[in-house]
Amino acid sequence: MKALPESARMERFLVYELHMLYHLLSKHLEKRFARDAELSFSQFWIVHCLCSCAHDARHSQNDIARMLFVTEATISRHLDTLVRRGILKRSVEKQNKRKHDIRITEKGEKWYQKAQQILDDELRNIFSPLQMSERQPLLMTLQTITNTIHTI
Repeated sequence: MKALPESARMERFLVYELHMLYHLLSKHLEKRFARDAELSFSQFWIVHCLCSCAHDARHSQNDIARMLFVTEATISRHLDTLVRRGILKRSVEKQNKRKHDIRITEKGEKWYQKAQQILDDELRNIFSPLQMSERQPLLMTLQTITNTIHTI
């Protein structure tokens, strides 16, 4: 078997490290959110999408799925839980009965504030080994990789 060029080995190693980081971080935050926020970290991202957009904006399951790069079926399962818990409100659109309008409730806004604090605490702990001067170049590098993937 022919040896890989040094750059190819490095790129594979980088992809492996990013993969591991994503899964370790997700697993860690899922545990913390389940324990302290009583909902999942995945569900947090749905609420975050709704809270990050204009307050009066309408959002469909498809909109949220596209923002989070997941399937509508995945979003639907999470939405069922969030609606059942009173975090979100889902109503049928008048123009298209197959579409649902999704909005955050007052209870959801309070939960989101608590969840943001949990996330901030965890991220502060996770990133504490990095100085602020090290974080900016890391962010820029990750954004460059993300932008490259979007253009391929």
